[in-house]
Amino acid sequence: ISLDTGVLTIQADDDKFIHLDEHTTIQLIATGTSAHSKTSIELIEGGITSDIRNKLSADSTYEVNTPNSAMSVRGTVFYTYVYEIDGVKYTRTCCFEGEVTSRLVYKNGTYSVEEVPIIKGKEVIIYEDGHTTD
Repeated sequence: ISLDTGVLTIQADDDKFIHLDEHTTIQLIATGTSAHSKTSIELIEGGITSDIRNKLSADSTYEVNTPNSAMSVRGTVFYTYVYEIDGVKYTRTCCFEGEVTSRLVYKNGTYSVEEVPIIKGKEVIIYEDGHTTD
């Protein structure tokens, strides 16, 4: 999905909403039922707000992946924005409700072992300059 102008809201399930900003491109993969759902969003550019109204079941997953990070949640509201300045790629994630966990994704496609929690009222900015992801 590529949105050039305006805003777009996708209802991914009865209680999951994805709000896209202008100039946003995502790939959305959603399978299963509300009791056993698997939602994966590849945020290629731009920004989205994920609004998961109810805690996910133990068998459900919801992930937002960017070029340099992966966020997973159980039930929360958070904003993720991907942008580039002078060749450096950034991912900014702000948590408005609940908690999000974030892992770094390195240039070679591997994931960091460490998960960093982002709690309500906090944010994290991740950068990747072609040599380092931090």
